[in-house]
Amino acid sequence: MTRRIDRIDRIVVAAFVVRQLAHDGKARDPRAYPVSVTEVSLDEALQRAAMTLPSCAGNGLRYGLFDNGFGYYYTILLQLEAPEDCVNDFLAVNHLVTLAQQSRLGGVSAEKPLPRRNDWMDGKPVRAVGWDLGADQPFQKFSVRNEQRYGMSVLAQHIPGTSAVRAYVYASHGG
Repeated sequence: MTRRIDRIDRIVVAAFVVRQLAHDGKARDPRAYPVSVTEVSLDEALQRAAMTLPSCAGNGLRYGLFDNGFGYYYTILLQLEAPEDCVNDFLAVNHLVTLAQQSRLGGVSAEKPLPRRNDWMDGKPVRAVGWDLGADQPFQKFSVRNEQRYGMSVLAQHIPGTSAVRAYVYASHGG
């Protein structure tokens, strides 16, 4: 019985190691959610989406890439925890604005529960990475639409007790 358990343990460990390695043998990006595809790198996905990350994103970045079924374009989920100036840089460089055409974060008082939820907020990729975007949570919402390229939506909120902001970014081809 012990030999069988040892064999099963080795199989489980081997499966874990294989899963952690990308197709070309490079180590998996530690910023990637475990459910993220490995066929393309974050840099390649961002390039295809014409998205730019500011250099200040650093260690506060997590991401998930999901094949949208067309083989070239991916749904991109980014979670960025960074100082407000860094999130403002991300919004500016990617041309994201509020409905009122504001391109910068307002204070905490600007964060409100969303009057209308978009389908992506409850979609499979968001559930897969474990984001909790509850209807009663206050956010500031920014977006940009481009049907020939990627559309992006950002939900941002100040992290209580800190000067940092958490931004949830959803980007998909065709908006």
